[in-house]
Amino acid sequence: MIRAFLAVPASAEIRERYARRLAEWRSTFRGLKWVEPENIHITVRFLGDTKEPVLEPLRRGLEERLAGLPPVQAHLGPPGAFGSKAAPRTLWVGLSSGAVELEEMARRVEAAVREQGFPPERKPWTAHLTLARNKQSGRVPGWKEALDAAGLEGCVLDVGGVSLLSSTLLPRGPIYTEVWRVPLGSA
Repeated sequence: MIRAFLAVPASAEIRERYARRLAEWRSTFRGLKWVEPENIHITVRFLGDTKEPVLEPLRRGLEERLAGLPPVQAHLGPPGAFGSKAAPRTLWVGLSSGAVELEEMARRVEAAVREQGFPPERKPWTAHLTLARNKQSGRVPGWKEALDAAGLEGCVLDVGGVSLLSSTLLPRGPIYTEVWRVPLGSA
């Protein structure tokens, strides 16, 4: 059994720009739990604890459903938050282009996942890269201005496929390991 999810890992450019600001943000916004640069990604579908025999049929189903989709060049957009703007639960960066194409990809992923017996996703899917979580739910003044100044907006995210990542939870934070990758446009 593995704890798994399907994702689009961030590009090296995005991870590097994010990493350059991370030390500053950690000292300025002490109440936030920031995602490590190597873990930045767009979650396409969380699977949770998954029995390994399901993984191969899931991979084949994704190959069939994603074969007709071309790779996508998306661009990061402005930052946003889930929860209130004053005391956000989650800070993220959305997309300024490519979101429509990624929504189609996510619909096809959802269909493949459902074929393998996973329950339907409860929330609507939104393309975003999670940057930080506000565990104490406290106020976070200045977060939007800090993220606006980071230079992430406009960065390119080349989406050439979907990766199955396993997640190992440790006290210092999760470790993600790619199990396999299904390319787009492989027909």
